[in-house]
Amino acid sequence: MRVCIAGGGNVGSYIAGELRAFSGSDGPGRPEPVDVSRAVSSALNIAQNEIRHRARLVRDLEEGLFVLAREGQLVQVLVNVLVNAAQAIVATSIDGHEIGVRSRKGQGGVVEIVVSDTGAGISDSILPHLFAPFTTSKRRGEGSGLGLAICNRIVKGFGGRIRIDSMVGKGTQVTIELPETSRAPAPRVPPTAPSVGRIGQRRRVLIIDDEASIARALKRVLSAHEVVVAVDGQVALKILAAEPNFDVVLCDL
Repeated sequence: MRVCIAGGGNVGSYIAGELRAFSGSDGPGRPEPVDVSRAVSSALNIAQNEIRHRARLVRDLEEGLFVLAREGQLVQVLVNVLVNAAQAIVATSIDGHEIGVRSRKGQGGVVEIVVSDTGAGISDSILPHLFAPFTTSKRRGEGSGLGLAICNRIVKGFGGRIRIDSMVGKGTQVTIELPETSRAPAPRVPPTAPSVGRIGQRRRVLIIDDEASIARALKRVLSAHEVVVAVDGQVALKILAAEPNFDVVLCDL
């Protein structure tokens, strides 16, 4: 997934906000009120590139549902589950395939977030072991087998649980249960965007990409600007620490 984080304007701030939520920038800590619809929307914004070429997305989100969690970590869990759902669908067309996301009040003071797909399904021999590290139903080379194990640990840390129901050839349903709270989370504070100046003005651009051919192509396209290329995230962080005054960052996530 390739994202652009601009130095100014609403789009850059919006994308940066979604990435901060995904990366868990709120860090570890005690669970706090999280708006379920906001967390789901952030996860869908990040995972949409995986979904849109494989299936039709159906949302059914009940507004006003709050859970005790950490927003960044919950978004991380949801992105993992959504990408798994998308990758379970092997199709050349989105016709006939669907990924559904819904939220609802469950029984016993919990909120349920349900992600379903019409993909290949999971065999009965693998299903009981999905939360064990290094267990995967994906083809060789497509998964580490750690994603669901990490998701399970995060959700259990919030006092919740994950259930997975699946049938080969029919699809899979993942249900995440989290403790409900009546307290609303604190509103997000939008970042202050600096002025971007005149259109057409020469800019300083940082490209972060480990694929050299793509980095070179982007640099050629942006030849009217001052372009710096970083081959990975660690190099980029060092560059930004020394020279923070870039106008645009193009980052391969």
